[in-house]
Amino acid sequence: MQPRPGGAVGLATPLSGFHMKLMARAIASRLDEWHDLVHMDATTRWHVRLHGTADHDVWLESWLPGQGASWHDHGGSASVMVVARGELEERIPLLGGFMTQVRRIPEGMARPLRRRWA
Repeated sequence: MQPRPGGAVGLATPLSGFHMKLMARAIASRLDEWHDLVHMDATTRWHVRLHGTADHDVWLESWLPGQGASWHDHGGSASVMVVARGELEERIPLLGGFMTQVRRIPEGMARPLRRRWA
């Protein structure tokens, strides 16, 4: 743990969204460093943690057409997702699942995932 401003002991100051986006885009642009690690699984999405420190983790994930992830909690974390290859279709349930918002995230685009506290 690192001291908070004012001397209180607590968690390290979170990375800014801007800093996370820069880091994610830099990693995505270095295809030669991670491309050989990608696994395309015909039955489910695939993921592996590339790097982790006290203030951030870097994950590599792959989805094939028709695959997805169910609604899940990131435990109060904020993140940035960069589509390195292909296009991602994100479906977000609204109004208790009564409606669905669809977003298409093209190759090269970054999408912030906001911090949520339960």
